[in-house]
Amino acid sequence: MAGVAGRGNFERSGVAIHFDVDTIDANEIQLGLGADLGGLTSAQARRVVSDINSKADVVGLTIAEYIPRQVMHLQQLLAGFPLIG
Repeated sequence: MAGVAGRGNFERSGVAIHFDVDTIDANEIQLGLGADLGGLTSAQARRVVSDINSKADVVGLTIAEYIPRQVMHLQQLLAGFPLIG
């Protein structure tokens, strides 16, 4: 990888990666609240993170989205579920 975001080559350094799940193409899987079409494939997202990791020491990773629909449905399903606090 020649560089990240036009910054050119760089020595190994600490990098934090922020991954928004809605960057993944909704045609592959809909992870966010909206259907965002035309994003990265999951393979492309893995490749980007792998390329960054090969050039820098990844010291942090955040994975974010407002509230993924699957989590909302799971919370509704589990509300009052036996054995769950």
